Amino acid sequence: MKKLLALILLSCQLACSSLTDQGDDLFEKGLYLEAEKTYNEALQKDANDSKAMSGLQKARVKIIDVGLIEVRMLRLAKNFLVAADKLENLLQKQASWRVQFTSGIAETQETESRSSKDYLIGEMNREVDSGFPERSYWLWHTHKMILENNGSSPDLEAVRSKNTASGKKKCTNLQSLPTGKDVFLRTFVSRYCSLWGSAWSSKNKIDDAWLYSNVKFENQYKVENLNYSGSLNSQALKDALEKAFRSTAYFHPSANRTLALSMSGTLAYSDHRNSER
Repeated sequence: MKKLLALILLSCQLACSSLTDQGDDLFEKGLYLEAEKTYNEALQKDANDSKAMSGLQKARVKIIDVGLIEVRMLRLAKNFLVAADKLENLLQKQASWRVQFTSGIAETQETESRSSKDYLIGEMNREVDSGFPERSYWLWHTHKMILENNGSSPDLEAVRSKNTASGKKKCTNLQSLPTGKDVFLRTFVSRYCSLWGSAWSSKNKIDDAWLYSNVKFENQYKVENLNYSGSLNSQALKDALEKAFRSTAYFHPSANRTLALSMSGTLAYSDHRNSER
């Protein structure tokens, strides 16, 4: 029994004392992501573990370093968008981690950032010229770290200005469509126009026959053999039903119809002596 307890204690000691050491082993094997995670776990148990702090910093630097090499290989293979996506992710990690690295890594990062920025601005211009300002906007929105990490540039400002003008023009064209009374088109156009800072300016009203802005309940209850007509007595039930209605596809706040619904049922109860009332 004593021998078993000793073995259990030894196993626990090895497991508990080796988190930082496990991180070191993973780092030496080149498994930097796993090492970073393990060092983090060690610091969660002991925030003052200086060895884990140092290991975490080294692992994060290597993650950035290796990642930049992969970015360069992707760029040389002409996978420019994939390279830009990976670089954006690395820059976000760097900003979150606040890591400091050597001048060699910094130079590689600057070179790849410049190449990706030139590519992205070129693609943004191409999308605008092709009549797809929303695609151009998406490229900017998903690569802000690359495009604006060191501040904006005249080229970026020029393409964004051209893109906004193109988007507003497309917004105006969408608003002029003859199906502008369609609620789903209106919702789409309204959101699309808001992307370019424009509000929906169409004066068309929503007149879809199946859309309602409100609901009214008419109740018909049967108690024993007597017909009873009355309004809904429970405000809580009424509120719950109206809330459920607003979550359906038949509700729209700008519609001008009220949906009339009938609720019917039989109400009956009996006391403990089973006498009907």
